[in-house]
Amino acid sequence: MTEEAAKALLLKYNEGHCSPEEEAVIRTWLDDIGKGKRVFLNEDHRNAYLKRVDEKVEEGLGMQLVSMEGSTRLKNRSGFRKRLTIAAFVLLTLGMSAYEWVHYGKNNAQQAVVRTVDIAPPSGTHAVITLANGQHIYLDSTSSGILAAQGNSNLVKLSNGDIAYKQATDAGTNKIMVNTLSVPKGSLPVHITLSDGSQVWLNAASSLSYPAVFTGKERAVTISGEGYFEVAHNPAMPFIITKGDETVKVLGTHFDIAAYDDERQFNVTLLQGSVEVGKSDVHEVIIPGQQASIIGSNIHINNNVDVESIMAWKDGRFAFGGQDIDEIMRQISRWYNVEIVYQGKPSAVHFMGNLTRLQNVSQVLNVLEQTNSIHFRIETNKITVLQ
Repeated sequence: MTEEAAKALLLKYNEGHCSPEEEAVIRTWLDDIGKGKRVFLNEDHRNAYLKRVDEKVEEGLGMQLVSMEGSTRLKNRSGFRKRLTIAAFVLLTLGMSAYEWVHYGKNNAQQAVVRTVDIAPPSGTHAVITLANGQHIYLDSTSSGILAAQGNSNLVKLSNGDIAYKQATDAGTNKIMVNTLSVPKGSLPVHITLSDGSQVWLNAASSLSYPAVFTGKERAVTISGEGYFEVAHNPAMPFIITKGDETVKVLGTHFDIAAYDDERQFNVTLLQGSVEVGKSDVHEVIIPGQQASIIGSNIHINNNVDVESIMAWKDGRFAFGGQDIDEIMRQISRWYNVEIVYQGKPSAVHFMGNLTRLQNVSQVLNVLEQTNSIHFRIETNKITVLQ
């Protein structure tokens, strides 16, 4: 979460306008810090940042923050100086790297990840396209050029490794031919351009089914997992994305869909344009900067979304904005193609930070271990979470 987004959320909380989910995030921040768990990596680092905290306090920033007890306003700086400094520290650290967001206990010795092997990040694209006739095309073992003719369109692998559907020189059949792009765990994301010019970036552990050529009154595709879409504008033929009875309807826009089977909600985050999100008979229209979350039969709109963090996967980063260890380990499982086993886990601990995905898994886990709230053991294709 960026500093500006964190500040906005704290002010919203102080004014009593937060949703229950937003209140839970803030209470976790303040409770965690109130227990003395957050400090710096070393004393010099700590002193430098506490100086910055004091500067922020002198600027009056602290008077806009909330007390650790809840929505009570901070009215007297001298009486609340310690809590004010802690709260300001929350705000200052929200935009920093995970190396600077560490918890502290009486025994703050850093423990190395126990490992018999290490696991490297994906080095290539291991995706497969299943054609209408059931034929499989493995993208990492094909050369650039035309891979298959699909009706009036040719499936082409470009010289940079991207995939595109281009109109065939010779007219083929008008029969609708549905293809499916599947990106497994442990694969780099895949960029595909559909026949209408719409572009999709598909994340690991995701799949997209679509017609090789769009016909009729709408452009309909189905998704599982996560994808970022830049839809070509065509008011006469709306673009419809479905997963079960959950739908997203657009004319032309940029947005991210996270619809993994192992997550409890279906999220649509809008970057540009407008989209209509629906489930059964419930529909909501969102605008840029908003996120619609379908949970059960309800649609929740979040107006305070850190879009940069949500799009981090497309830019090769992990961005943790208050996720618990379960959420983080699901991301790690998809990216590194590993099984996650729990022998213990911290309760009510949330992690925030920014890390590159282009490093071995031990380096990512080492950062999490610096919280001293969790430890890991790496074995071949398996990570065990310890406490």
